[in-house]
Amino acid sequence: MSKVVKFYEFGSPEVLKVEEELLREPQAGEVRIKSNILRRVI
Repeated sequence: MSKVVKFYEFGSPEVLKVEEELLREPQAGEVRIKSNILRRVI
């Protein structure tokens, strides 16, 4: 299981949700972004 950040609506950073899921290959219209460091912009 990997942690992923998803959003289901537009808005401020509070709409971002951290979830765990099995990773699969990206489908048409999807992208995978790998990051070792995530920062919150204030």
